[in-house]
Amino acid sequence: MAAVIAALGSYRGERGWGWTLGLLVAVGAIIGYIYSRTLGLPRLEPDKWLEPLGVLSLVVEGLFTLMASYVLRTKTAQSRLSQLNP
Repeated sequence: MAAVIAALGSYRGERGWGWTLGLLVAVGAIIGYIYSRTLGLPRLEPDKWLEPLGVLSLVVEGLFTLMASYVLRTKTAQSRLSQLNP
C-alpha cells in the first residue's frame, strides 16, 4: 500500500514525500530480503539467495534507490540555490 501511495506522490510531482516514501519502501524490501536469507523468518527455513525473482527484485529495488537518491539530492540542491537567490 505504501508503494502505491509513493507512486501516486511521485507521479503528481511531489518530490519530497513521494520519493522519500518510495525510498523507504525500496530499502525496506532490500533489508527484508537480506534478513529472510540470513536469519530466516519465524518458523521458516532461510530462503535461497539466488532465486531468480528475488535477484530481480534486488536489482529493481537497487535501481530505484539510486534514482530516488539522485532525485532527492537534486531537489535539495535546487532548494539551496533558491534560498541563495531570492
